[in-house]
Amino acid sequence: MGLYCSHTGKPLKKRRRTGEAFAWSDEGLLYSLNAYPLSYEEDYFLADYERTYGRSYEEDEANLRLLARRRLHHLKPLMNERPGSLLEIGCAAGFFLDEARTSGFDVTGIEISAWGCNLARKKGLRVLHSSFIEPTLEGEALVQKERFDVVAAFYVIEHFADQRRVFETISSLLKPGGLFLCALPSIHGPLFDYDFKKWEQTHPADHYVDYSPISIKQILPLYNLRALRFFPASYHPERSGGFLRRLPTSVYRMYADRAAYGDTLEFVAQKFA
Repeated sequence: MGLYCSHTGKPLKKRRRTGEAFAWSDEGLLYSLNAYPLSYEEDYFLADYERTYGRSYEEDEANLRLLARRRLHHLKPLMNERPGSLLEIGCAAGFFLDEARTSGFDVTGIEISAWGCNLARKKGLRVLHSSFIEPTLEGEALVQKERFDVVAAFYVIEHFADQRRVFETISSLLKPGGLFLCALPSIHGPLFDYDFKKWEQTHPADHYVDYSPISIKQILPLYNLRALRFFPASYHPERSGGFLRRLPTSVYRMYADRAAYGDTLEFVAQKFA
């Protein structure tokens, strides 16, 4: 990867704290200079997922569906009309799509893994087996012809080297006024702030870039998008230091909610009408 921001084309800068393996954009994005792609097939959802979360992807279905309903709840106050069309990028086995369909959305998914695609289709979901950035013929037809009220991507966009192309495509898929619902790792959180060594050791090899709420706010307008809301996707006061570690859990959560402070982050953005 060249030392240039994928979004702006401006040079990246290394900093002493983050060493030689990472470089910063002026907007506060952190690029991993040694990132490389992985295979997102069955082992990724079974063995790799279990090593990370202590159970397989399928065994985590109840929790993933609960999380899906919470994410859909974030959308409700932002939608003026009844649920419309929704596309999920990297839909895996389709748990979120299934919950969105139950909520009234007309759903479509795109999934690079044949394993995940087949599981989602068994639920009667419309899922295209395709890469998002290098689509198959059916994926290309979707990108060229269809537009959606909502585009969702959960822990997906950080896996692409060409961030500009990702955001350009997402914006092009949204109708004017449409919503982009996204979850991704965040460098505005306790692990990065208080234990960078562990953060670096556990940083996935296939994550090309890390964002914060501030950097997202600066990048979105480049793609005719504006941030509406940010939410911390996790709470880990035990990873914090200083005054944060001394706060009662309830107060810490209030602070985290207000500052969107967490090792993982969710946000909702809107395409300008």
